[in-house]
Amino acid sequence: MNPMNEQTEALAILHYEDGTTEQAHVPIVIDDSAEVITIRREDRSSEIPLIGLKAISFLRADGASSDEEENTHQQAEGGVLNVEFQDGEVIRGSSDDYLPQRRGFFLFPLDRSKNEKIFVFNSAVSSIEIEKF
Repeated sequence: MNPMNEQTEALAILHYEDGTTEQAHVPIVIDDSAEVITIRREDRSSEIPLIGLKAISFLRADGASSDEEENTHQQAEGGVLNVEFQDGEVIRGSSDDYLPQRRGFFLFPLDRSKNEKIFVFNSAVSSIEIEKF
């Protein structure tokens, strides 16, 4: 893998609104105006439409543990949100870039999960409760 890709993409799980998932390398920045993203599965790249995606869970690096200081820092900068998806799943985390009029936002899970961060697509959300902002 070229060093440039290490900085521009990360291993993630793509969660589709129909309940399917797949693992791929995805860009670490999601362009709010883009209609597609380029993902890499093994040695091949392909473009997938953003419509139909529920969330992208960016996985922690192999062997990395949840850094309590980092999570505290993220909470201090943003609000705590309870995000309920249209399929009933609920995720609780902190975010400093939630705006309902945008395509989505990054959520930093509070459950110290295997996910470093999750990009949530607003189109897949049924409700958001803001605990504090």
